[in-house]
Amino acid sequence: MTKVISSCYNITLNDAVDTEWLSALLFEWGASGIEETATNLLVYFSSTAENLSEVEANLKAQKLAFSKSIEEEKNWNQIWEESFQPVYIEGLVEIRASFHAPQPNFTYSILIDPKMSFGTGHHPTTEQVIRQMSHLDFNDKHVIDIGSGTGILAILAEMMGAKEIVAFDNDSWCYENCKENIALNHTSHVLPLLGEKLPSDGAYDIILANINRNYHLENLPQMAQILNDDGYMLLSGFLTEDVKMILDVAEQNHLIATYYTESNNWVCITLRKIIIPN
Repeated sequence: MTKVISSCYNITLNDAVDTEWLSALLFEWGASGIEETATNLLVYFSSTAENLSEVEANLKAQKLAFSKSIEEEKNWNQIWEESFQPVYIEGLVEIRASFHAPQPNFTYSILIDPKMSFGTGHHPTTEQVIRQMSHLDFNDKHVIDIGSGTGILAILAEMMGAKEIVAFDNDSWCYENCKENIALNHTSHVLPLLGEKLPSDGAYDIILANINRNYHLENLPQMAQILNDDGYMLLSGFLTEDVKMILDVAEQNHLIATYYTESNNWVCITLRKIIIPN
């Protein structure tokens, strides 16, 4: 049998690199698979990829040190299945693949089969958002999950009682994986939506946005516009040193912080939109 080969980029990591953000970029650039170690990302591109010079230019533009080699292609579905571990959040939520046995004493059980999209529950930002969601009333609420990835937060919102949920993402792979996970969890009130611009015709009681600092700084004004008065916005995906910038923009848009958590220098904030007198 002929071996399938691929180009492997060994990228050196440092404290300034957000590996989840970088991995998302690499998949957008056409990566077929990624393996993460404590100090490196091993990123594989198919031998048929035609944009490797552009990939290398992008890596250099991000000031990332890397080396390149030619290696045998891997079975990524098998690798993801073997490496994927369930996530358990203190008797509240378990996030598992269909090949894991369910555990007792969890209020919610979410099925996420491991694919190459983000939001599998392992990152501290996802766990923090889930914990803060548990403090809110989702019954009959209209919700949008911005940057939904696998759809975990949107699926959980329905399980917690939300009436209508939009799972919005700009990545087609995440969009398709989200649709699969919606079906897997029988969450019929979650609507996956693919696009580059936020929907402007909605009015939401709760906004979930676990993305990154730059996205929040650029889009908070519009996010505030589509949030109902007295509604809640859960923001995460940024670091402790970014908090002041986020809160400054939030305050300018009538959003006040009501809850704050931090884990491994990652932050999650619940904001409430104050009612503006006529």
